[in-house]
Amino acid sequence: MTEHQYTRGDWISTGSGNRFYPLDPRPEDVTIVTIAFALSNLVRFGGHVRGYSVAEHCVHVSNLVSPHNALWGLLHDASEAYLGDVVRPIKPMLLEYRRMESAAMDAITLRFNIGYDEPDEVRYMDTQMLVVEHDWFFPGEEWNLPERTVSASFHIHKWSAERAEQEFLSRYHVLNQERRERQLAANR
Repeated sequence: MTEHQYTRGDWISTGSGNRFYPLDPRPEDVTIVTIAFALSNLVRFGGHVRGYSVAEHCVHVSNLVSPHNALWGLLHDASEAYLGDVVRPIKPMLLEYRRMESAAMDAITLRFNIGYDEPDEVRYMDTQMLVVEHDWFFPGEEWNLPERTVSASFHIHKWSAERAEQEFLSRYHVLNQERRERQLAANR
């Protein structure tokens, strides 16, 4: 968890009708419905590919990691639902954006009780998805990427926004149910 000293300030109106204060994000302002809706309408690579949403990317990452990290995998880009997506080459230059992103992720991790620190496995599979996406959308372009470890038969679906939202929510509900079952079993 990072310390931030923001105040409520201005807000954004979300697709689910709630307010989110990007300068003072709080767990109670975060909803899975808002995240699914917004990420299903955000296109990867700053909009420079057609029909491939951040929500689909997150579902793929969630499916590639171990069950223990699957919810983190699904939510690893959830701050983008509230702050938008900034392409990788530019993000390191925007220190204030990175602080806001960190504060938003703190609220998200608290809301969904997934722990503050993104697991290494999620970070690794996020990068592996970038390799897959490069092969899929930008074949032949020279990028500085690690070796691909995800199967060559991996398929990107390019779901519609509605389908991506549905798949994201479905994955969340399955993972949440599995987590409840594990907790019940541990308490027996």
